[in-house]
This record gives sequence, C-alpha cells and structure tokens, in this order.
Amino acid sequence: MVQKRPDAKMQENAMILITGASGNVGSEVLKQAAAAGLKIRATFQSPVKASKAPTGVEAVIMDYAKPETIRPALKDVEKVFLVGPPARNLPALEGNFVKEVCAAGRTHVVKLSALGGRASLFPSGHRDSEENIEASGLPYTFLRPNGFMQNFVNYSGDTIRTQNAFYGCQGEGAVSLIDLRDVATAAVKVLAATGHEGKSYALTGPEALNNRQVAEKLSRGKKNQLCGSSSGRPQKRYVVRRRSRVVC
Repeated sequence: MVQKRPDAKMQENAMILITGASGNVGSEVLKQAAAAGLKIRATFQSPVKASKAPTGVEAVIMDYAKPETIRPALKDVEKVFLVGPPARNLPALEGNFVKEVCAAGRTHVVKLSALGGRASLFPSGHRDSEENIEASGLPYTFLRPNGFMQNFVNYSGDTIRTQNAFYGCQGEGAVSLIDLRDVATAAVKVLAATGHEGKSYALTGPEALNNRQVAEKLSRGKKNQLCGSSSGRPQKRYVVRRRSRVVC
C-alpha cells in the first residue's frame, strides 16, 4: 500500500482528468475524487455512459484510437489518471494518449498498471507502456495492484450462484488480493498531492490467499456449500461448506 507520509497538497483549482471513468477502477476513483472535492474531468466511451457522471463532473467522450478525441480532454489538465483498455495493443493505445499529453505540456501521468512486470502476457503490456511513459520525460507515478477481490463477483458470480463454485488458474499459489476501492483510495491520494512523481507503488491486500483459503472466507457468509476450482493443469475442485470446511 502507499506509505503514510506528509504530502504537499496540489493547487485547489488544478484540473484532474480521470480516464476509463465507467470501468471498475475508474468509476471508483471518480467517486472518491468527487467526494474529496477535486476538480475533475472524466472520459467515457459513449454519451450514454457519460450521462451517468456524478453531478459537477465534466464528462467528455474519448477514444484512445482517435487522437482528435484525446486533445480536447487534456485542455488545462495538470494530472491524469490513466486507465488503458484491456486490449493486447495496450502499449500502442496508451502511447497515443501519451503523445497527446506531451504535446499538451508537462502533465503528471498517474498510470494504473499491474503487479508482475514481465512475468505474464497481461502485466508485460503494462510494463511496455510504463517504459513508454518513462521515455517521454513526463512526470509519472505507477500504481501496480495485485488481483482484485471484486473479480470473484465480476467473473465468478454466475458460477458461485448457480454451481456453488468458482474457478481459477493459480493452483495452490497464494495471491495477495486487494479491494479495488483501496486501489482507488491510493490513486486519489496521489492525484490530490505532490511528492509522488517518479515513484511506483505495489498495491496488495493484507494477506496472500490460495483458492482453498478464499473459499473458506467466502463460505462464512454463504448459506450453501461453495466450491472453488483451479482450472490449471491438473484441474482441482475445492468444496467449501458453510462452516468453512474445505474438502478436496
């Protein structure tokens, strides 16, 4: 987590751009930043999504693949919370954005990245994008969260409800999952203050858990027995009962 230390506050009227404002993390950052009284402009992919922006937030339509939509969004912006789309060409898309930021001035880029460096395909794209930002000469901060706790709802909710099961690929490996609301809190802390330039923060939860342990914790609040399965090689099935007993 971000270390607690005194931070210098930004100028109160500084404009902050929050990209990906309708996404899981972006929407929470937008919510917390608005509650903190920050001056915000938020980007959305469509007018329908933009219409749901909180009161007082300036909403704009932006497409990473269309530089002409990026330029207006950056007008008078001093800090950016950069959330790229979950795409294989992430470095190229975020690269389009960074080029426009460079043209607009020395805007501080706070990038939502991922923990893991080049250990796998998904984080490797984020690291490529980080290197592009580093090479640009822009002030930056990288936030590198581990897996989100909310993934069990967003990706496993259906099987938990219909099969009393969830599936993963990490085998018996333990992951220090983090609540994305905590990621947003860290992001707002960085956006609202100075002193984080040139820094990278690994964001994790308080403990590393494997699928068995996650299933135990989920079972405490669920009436029916729940199964957790690792879909790696070989596949395993974990049965979680109401009283937190796990049967493999």
